[in-house]
Amino acid sequence: MKKINLLFLIAIAVISGITSAKAADTPVKREMRSTWLATVWQLDWPSSKIGTIESNKPAQIALQKKEMITLLDSLQINNFNAVSFQVRGRSDAFYKSSFEPWSEDLVTKRGNDPGYDPLQFVIEECHKRGMECHAWLNPYRYESVIGQWNGLPGCYRTDHPDWLIDQGGMSILNPGKAEVTQRIVDIIKEIITNYDVDGIMFDDYFYLQGTTDEADQTQYDEYLAAGGTLGRKDWRRDNVNNMIK
Repeated sequence: MKKINLLFLIAIAVISGITSAKAADTPVKREMRSTWLATVWQLDWPSSKIGTIESNKPAQIALQKKEMITLLDSLQINNFNAVSFQVRGRSDAFYKSSFEPWSEDLVTKRGNDPGYDPLQFVIEECHKRGMECHAWLNPYRYESVIGQWNGLPGCYRTDHPDWLIDQGGMSILNPGKAEVTQRIVDIIKEIITNYDVDGIMFDDYFYLQGTTDEADQTQYDEYLAAGGTLGRKDWRRDNVNNMIK
């Protein structure tokens, strides 16, 4: 009996040794050590904008690039391996977009060509440092102050007023509109087709707090008329889920 027990313990020890050896040989899944690099309202970058005078643009571009390089160098030194670069903060662009204008957080006037492509630049600089570059978008946010884009390029209030929900002094694209979901999908397709991004990031993919029933009553009535059975709150959640899907 003792001999059997001894053999059993030896077998367990051998198996445990093999398992431990295999675990030691198996690399640990790489950590994602990332940061959000915010551009909306120039929170993290850039500290200065590019103006409309062509002769001034080279120096202004060089300043923005230098600032970005300083940021990325600091992240690299501190062992970050990924950056989520905000490329669409308020239905605008920090890249060449077929759908929306250059961001007023990048240039002095919404829609003006900055003279270079920030997203392409950041991708290249990240990859030089062995870091991933993820394109970060706010899918729904439009205006932080109602009417601020009136008369400027990419004015959905003029071109597609039914796409907007105004609430609490702000505006978002209406998640209940199929056209809005398709626009977001088209924007993502363009980015992943034209740029070597390593991922797509979202935040603020929800309705504004306190959104009234009146704000999307038309869409909800259409949903019910088509045979929908979800309550309003679940219907709104389903609209967002469908966009993500």
